[in-house]
Amino acid sequence: MSRKIGIIQVRGIGDAIIALPIAEYYSKMPDTEVFFALDDRFVESFQYAAPYCTFVPVPFSTFIPENGINNEYWYEIPKALLQNLGCSEIISFPYHESHLLSSVPEKDRVGPEYDQLINRLNGQFEARITNLGLYNHLKFDEYKYATAQVPFENKWNLNIRRNSQREGEFYHSIIKQLGKKNVVCHLEGSDMRLNASSFNAHFNSSEFNIIDVTAEKTNNIFDWLRVFENADIIITLDSVFANLVEQLQFSNNKFFIKRSSIFMTPVLKTKWNYVEVRN
Repeated sequence: MSRKIGIIQVRGIGDAIIALPIAEYYSKMPDTEVFFALDDRFVESFQYAAPYCTFVPVPFSTFIPENGINNEYWYEIPKALLQNLGCSEIISFPYHESHLLSSVPEKDRVGPEYDQLINRLNGQFEARITNLGLYNHLKFDEYKYATAQVPFENKWNLNIRRNSQREGEFYHSIIKQLGKKNVVCHLEGSDMRLNASSFNAHFNSSEFNIIDVTAEKTNNIFDWLRVFENADIIITLDSVFANLVEQLQFSNNKFFIKRSSIFMTPVLKTKWNYVEVRN
């Protein structure tokens, strides 16, 4: 009988990119199947890009914003889906839960909302990392790998199956004028939107194509890979695209715009220029 491991990563596709090498690490173990619970809006594109695991769609329609961290979409719903597929080992990454609970005295952790969060720390992988208290000492991406017991250097072993035809067609639809240098700007995140004109003003339009990465251009993040790979300059805030560029170790002239605390900013080992922006 094969070993079935489940991974829960529904808190953003940037986090999913960070976690993909964890899935591949386990998929290479003998007689092991990996099931990856992901926001259903992105399952099709991820399944093509990462065929070494099976993506399990978690309906985004079950997300109830007002429930905050106690939203069952974050853990309970994907866990049930993975268990129904026969996963006896499930890896989740309760970084926010660990920090929240550590700020509340144990005697005050009373009520169903606290019981729910405490239960998220009781799994085989999660209990170990919680008992060690490593959530206080690691950035969120380091925490994922420590929780999963996967060497952190594997983060930069991101393996993406690329679709050359799709990438090529998309590239030629985006790059309108050949012979110019390409500046690719990704300035829209889930909680931040910067003014593209503040960057565009620094580039002469007769010399540069300015490409703004926006969601309406395609619903498949991997379509953008050739655009980023061939860019002369990349300007991106901390986001899924920053993760892709970093983990695939693209060697462009890159500019990173921070938007989170040190603990919620991923570890970067390739060369980036850091940008301070006031929107």
